[in-house]
Amino acid sequence: RKKFSAKPPLRLLSIVEEKRLAAQNIARQLQERFSRKHEQDFEVFQGETAFMMHQYDMMERVPENSEVVAICGPTENFLNTLGETESEEFEKLRVRRGIRVRYIGMESMRPRLAEARKWRKLWEYRIFPGTSTGLVDTDIWPDNLTFNIFGDPVLSFTITNKVVAEGYKEFFESLWKLSKE
Repeated sequence: RKKFSAKPPLRLLSIVEEKRLAAQNIARQLQERFSRKHEQDFEVFQGETAFMMHQYDMMERVPENSEVVAICGPTENFLNTLGETESEEFEKLRVRRGIRVRYIGMESMRPRLAEARKWRKLWEYRIFPGTSTGLVDTDIWPDNLTFNIFGDPVLSFTITNKVVAEGYKEFFESLWKLSKE
């Protein structure tokens, strides 16, 4: 047989207070872990909506007047995935924030890139010799590196690490020097 005994009603308040203090302690510990700046993070974004939201997030958090560089496959998958309306909005945000883009494309893209240069501000391109059949674009931001894979579904892998991003930017600069207008 179990025995139960009544406790004073004020005991309920002290139990609630104990639980509140324990929850505050756990929240403080989690906040400390969350607040620590990681040297490196890795995120995956899957699907067109996640891709778009991630691109906007990146554009909004990069410092104004920064530069983003991109090594792209043989298609304009980036703008096609955003869609016409979103592409225009994304470009307006980019220009308003003064974000410059340097873009390395493939020979098959030359006519489209020459046309894009006419309307895209703060944007320049070069053509890397040879061909590519890949569906991967590489975006190098000031503090991270993103691989966009335009398969079904669209996937973006982002590595946030300033040293890695700077290393890939050095690689980009080598390709830029080998590329032609």
